[in-house]
Amino acid sequence: MMTRSKQFERMAAAAALVVTLSVSSGAVLAQDMPRGKTADNTEDKPGAYDPQGLHVGAFKILPKIELTETYDSNVYSSKTNTVSDSITALTPSVNISTGNQNYNVSLMLSETSKFYASRSGEDVNDYSAQLNGFYTILRDTKFTGSAGFSHAHESRGNPDSNRDGSGNLLPSAKPEQVEDTSATLFLEQSVNRAYVKAGTSLHSFSYHNVTDRDRTEATPSLRVGYAISPAYKVFVEDQMNWRRYDKTQGGISRDSDGYRLTVGNTLEMTNLLTGDFYVGYINQQYNNATFKEISGLAYGVDLTWTPTQLTTVMPHILRSIEETTNASYSGYLSNVVRVDVRHELRRNINLLANLGYTLNDYQKKSGAGNRSDSILGAGFGAKYNVNSLLYIGGDYNYTQQNSKPSNLGYTDHKVMGRIGVQY
Repeated sequence: MMTRSKQFERMAAAAALVVTLSVSSGAVLAQDMPRGKTADNTEDKPGAYDPQGLHVGAFKILPKIELTETYDSNVYSSKTNTVSDSITALTPSVNISTGNQNYNVSLMLSETSKFYASRSGEDVNDYSAQLNGFYTILRDTKFTGSAGFSHAHESRGNPDSNRDGSGNLLPSAKPEQVEDTSATLFLEQSVNRAYVKAGTSLHSFSYHNVTDRDRTEATPSLRVGYAISPAYKVFVEDQMNWRRYDKTQGGISRDSDGYRLTVGNTLEMTNLLTGDFYVGYINQQYNNATFKEISGLAYGVDLTWTPTQLTTVMPHILRSIEETTNASYSGYLSNVVRVDVRHELRRNINLLANLGYTLNDYQKKSGAGNRSDSILGAGFGAKYNVNSLLYIGGDYNYTQQNSKPSNLGYTDHKVMGRIGVQY
């Protein structure tokens, strides 16, 4: 295991690297600036502060490295005996892409190392690889697909975290590692105004400590739609799912099958309003009779609204049935409402804000107590692009969870500062 001194040396070296690259980026910009030209003179040009990337043959490469420092007021997401700490994180990443109007392939590689100032047991190293692409065979026939792998750690606020009777995290518990191997493949076919989209997504989850959570989820779907006009496309969609666990939980199977049947509309009103909204019915049935069926109204909204050229509003609403490995419950209905707002104060200054509310309502087994979580989240931040190579920023995020039983609730404040270098 890496000692604290070694960790400090590593992060100090990383910080020095970011600072060196930051200074170098300023020097490069100054050398490239024509006489009498200032950075402010270029900010009226669209894309002046976007990374330009490296062009190697048909490929475009966008490398980036970001250093963040975060203060977390409640590291363990506990109701009582809260512990605060500061976290230093380094995230290098690279995006490689190639394509034209008929096809596109992109590969995103990312790695994040987090080091806690006082709680070294919380240190984590996460990494991921994501491949996305599309291919248009004919004008009206299109394939889209993806493949990915991620090694991550669950947040301490995860409802399946190991906690004692007071709602506090067990001292022996470490951040749970989970690996997600995923793939998707979809075919889109248009015939005049009608269209069909069919395919499936697949996820395989593997947990490091609690292996009875290991499972595979397959989600095939079929959407049939009709374009009333270029701006409105109505559709009917049937999305099924099969959830299969590698192991039983104390001899009890948590396998289940479900579906979501919806009607909706896809909006493409130029750049003013785009996205989907739908309403319908969802159902999840469990192989073991002791787990009660979950069903109810399904709805979703995922829109991008641009009221002005400088302001973007992104409302998101989703109701879904989620998994739990708590032996007293089948699963839970998750109701999420969130709004993100981005405002371009200047070409190189972006202001960000978000507000969200989540209600998780658990379906209990006979004899179990009621369980629900209501989570309020809010945040704001800013990002300042010094030039196309260097940016700095900061964020504040607030989380308040009220739960039944009440000992599972908590409050958390996070303040983050960041500096990044990109090309």
